This record gives sequence, C-alpha cells and structure tokens, in this order.
Amino acid sequence: MLGAYRLPLSFDTERMLADLQKVENEIKWHDHPDYTVANTGDWKAVALLSSETADAGNPESLRFHGRGKPMPTAVLKACPYLGEVLDTFKTEVHRARLMNLRPGTQITEHRDYGAQRYSLERGFIRVHIPIRTHPDVHWKLRGKTIPLKAGEAWYLNVTQPHAVQNNSQVMRVHMVLDVKVNPWLMSQFPPQPLSFRINSVFLKTFEPGFMVLREHFLTRKKRVRKILGDLGLRRLKHALTGGGR
Repeated sequence: MLGAYRLPLSFDTERMLADLQKVENEIKWHDHPDYTVANTGDWKAVALLSSETADAGNPESLRFHGRGKPMPTAVLKACPYLGEVLDTFKTEVHRARLMNLRPGTQITEHRDYGAQRYSLERGFIRVHIPIRTHPDVHWKLRGKTIPLKAGEAWYLNVTQPHAVQNNSQVMRVHMVLDVKVNPWLMSQFPPQPLSFRINSVFLKTFEPGFMVLREHFLTRKKRVRKILGDLGLRRLKHALTGGGR
C-alpha cells in the first residue's frame, strides 16, 4: 500500500507566500478539531474550501461530514494564486485548508479514521503542498521523514501512522487538499498492480460497514465503562458511609 508519493506537479512558492502573507495576520485561525494529538494553540487551520459553511470564521468550516457542496471562503477569494493551485486538480476537491504548526511544537503520531480515512485505494486522498517550511520540519510516516519541500505536491496516506515535528523557528504552513480519485488523478501516479485494484474493491465494499460496527462497539464500550465507574463510586460511597448506618 503506497504511503507517500510526490505528484508530478509544482507550484510557485513566492506567489503562494505572497497570498499567504496577505491573509495570515488578518484572519482568525482555529485550533485543529483533533485536540488529542497537539497542544491547544500549536496546530491551527483556516478553510479555503468547505462543504460545511463558506464562513471561514466559523470553526465548523474545517470539518467534513461527507455531505454538502464545497464552497469557497473569503480567504480563498483573497488568494488568487491559491485558487489557481486548486484549479490544477482536475477532480473534485471537497475540502481545502491552510494548516500551520508553531515553531518548536509537534503533532504526535496518529492515524486518521472515520470520514477522513483517505488513501488511494479508498477513492479519496489527502494532498499536502508546503508553502512555508524548513529543513528542521519533519513530517513522518511510519517513523520515516518524508522530504516535503515548498511548492511540491505530495500524496500522504493518512490511514498510516504519521506525526510532525517543527524543530525550526518558522511557522510551518501547508495547503492541504482532500480530493477524489478519478482517471486524471490516477494518471499522476505510476501504474498500479492488480493487487491494488483487488484491495481497492475490497476496501470500498467492506470497510464502511466495518467502521460502522467499530464505532458502535466503541460507543458501547464507553457506555459500559461509565456504568461500571458509576457503580464503583456508589460502592465506595457505601463503604465510606458504613452502608448508611
């Protein structure tokens, strides 16, 4: 299963930085919704294209629930070259964000689940385009640093364990796209073997149902833990009070 691949696309770093600098200090950046893998305030984002709301000031603009038509935000409209970058992708882009990471901070290792379980085999992928980065920024997949450079476009399989360390003194910023796999996009990759097609059919057919069952199991597990926890507290209170005597 392909973990990372540099697409045969490149973009003008100076023009991307010029767009970024126009809006970077004028817009409200929101903490990434996954607060479990980074400290509050370290990892932030702003929507360029959102299927939830066109208001980039609304944190919900960062989310994707698998419905709705992608809408450009005012941030994207203020960044004409970033709009050209989006237009390069001759497929459906259902979400686009600018994502930063403060100097001296990290995103701990994790996998993406749920509606964002993206990989080439599953029919949707995530593409990272570094705008501002540094040699001391390390984007790691399965513990191996992927050499992302400004202006490049990289497919990254976020279902695999990944982490980021910003050991530099710069605010790292990537443009991050969620895109649909179509014939044009497949043409940007090397030919895939028969095993890829078999795996793709299997994942698209069975994984959605498995993920629903997994979520159901985890919900029940949390509920049982809460019941057992409440029962344990009652027993402790009963013991401390001498059983009500």
